[in-house]
Amino acid sequence: MFSFAALDYASSDKNHYRYRLEGFDDDWMDAGQVRSATYTSLPAGDYSFTVKAANNDGVWNDRGASFQLHVAPPPWQSIATSLVVGRSGGCPDLSVLPCIRSHP
Repeated sequence: MFSFAALDYASSDKNHYRYRLEGFDDDWMDAGQVRSATYTSLPAGDYSFTVKAANNDGVWNDRGASFQLHVAPPPWQSIATSLVVGRSGGCPDLSVLPCIRSHP
């Protein structure tokens, strides 16, 4: 979850926000007066979260503020896991999990 705020002290309750997660969102999301954005189940990759704000007069900051992030793949999609599973004939050597394979 991303939280953000614009520094307009005169009428901060009238600020408006737009945000976009580059690499995921095609267009800007209009958040209105909500000061947060939530993303779930993002695919692995690199992203840039950018937020823009308008003050109580409706004047937008077109430059905005950005944050770079990297989402790593889940462990079961890593290269190391693929190598372990591949070497063991499709059954990783995990003593806590039973491995059941059928033989012709």
